[in-house]
Amino acid sequence: MKPRSHLSRPRRPGARNGGRVRPDRAAGERSDLVPVSAHPRFGALCAESLKAALARPIPIITAAIVTALVCVTVLLTTGRAVRAEQDVVSRLDDMGTLLIAVSDNNGAAEISSHSVTAVSSLEGVAWAFALGPAQDGHNANIPADGTGVAERPFYGDLRRLVTLEEGRWPGPGEGMASVKAAQKLGLADGVGGMSLTTGDVPIVGVFSANPNLKSLSETVLAMPEGEGKVLYLYAEAASAGAVGTVVEDIPKVLTAKAPDSVQVESPEALLRARETISSDLSSSSRQLMLGSLGLGLILVMVTMMAAVTDRKNDFGRRRALGATRSAIVVMVLAQAALAGVLGAALGVGAGMAVNQAMGSAQSTPGFMAGLAILAVASVLVASLPPALIAANRDPVRILRVP
Repeated sequence: MKPRSHLSRPRRPGARNGGRVRPDRAAGERSDLVPVSAHPRFGALCAESLKAALARPIPIITAAIVTALVCVTVLLTTGRAVRAEQDVVSRLDDMGTLLIAVSDNNGAAEISSHSVTAVSSLEGVAWAFALGPAQDGHNANIPADGTGVAERPFYGDLRRLVTLEEGRWPGPGEGMASVKAAQKLGLADGVGGMSLTTGDVPIVGVFSANPNLKSLSETVLAMPEGEGKVLYLYAEAASAGAVGTVVEDIPKVLTAKAPDSVQVESPEALLRARETISSDLSSSSRQLMLGSLGLGLILVMVTMMAAVTDRKNDFGRRRALGATRSAIVVMVLAQAALAGVLGAALGVGAGMAVNQAMGSAQSTPGFMAGLAILAVASVLVASLPPALIAANRDPVRILRVP
């Protein structure tokens, strides 16, 4: 009987490749890979990354949880610090850090009321108004008892500076009293007449002054029917950086017979205090945020490194099937971006819920949006080294079976 040739012998499992089992068909190891083009499309890579993330979700979930914890920590620390900084700066602004005063104490400059319009039109000026000489007056229907209330002509937009409490806004030739002035005049409903040496002025309303205009809190403001002379002109700069420019420009546009007699005062001491406090608070906020983001970046990098190490065989097979290094990098970064977006959304939402439950002020939408973008960017930066390591590994060494 003719012996069988070795070519006709039945093949044993694993006989190919020198008796070794093919690495992509190892026992108990699933392989759902498809050949990858040498120049794959970005959309196809993202879809493949999503499938891989769903197949092994633990690293993605871990990275998302770390990102969410970082966002919550930043909102509960840095977010509150930023909001506190804004509140402090706002209070300092209410104290008059942006208010510029132009004065003609003895009346020698003879500043025209038309200067209010010129100053208001300057770049960097939020609003401006002027006050004329003061007169003492009393309720026209009550005999004078020796207690007078100051009345001043007002030039400017009264509605932008005070709040109407009772009555209506005055027209030319009419006036309105502050809350305290109305009480002194005995105007129960805020309507009546005020007797002055130059004649009577009808009072048609009651106002409350803004916090940075406390000098008007005991005054009656009258709207003149024509042009007049003013003793004091006030302008508020639109920002702290515009104060210096506004101070330099105001004397150039004033209408006055003796401009040299005009004094321009700026809140330099308050501005320095404002800048110092704002700088100190901002520095503390930045340190808290950078510390939180740095710790999160390290944790995400460790997580992604573990995930890449766990999937080194998958990446090796993809490289053997034709995937480029850039394709591997894109796949790792796409999974990291997915974890970052999920974590940022979860963290911002959780931080808002915690602040609301604790009764704390919420951070501004701009801060929360910036935090989410920064968190996703941090995750991508932390995932770049593991992605480069996965892309530059030798697929032959990875797939070699001892």
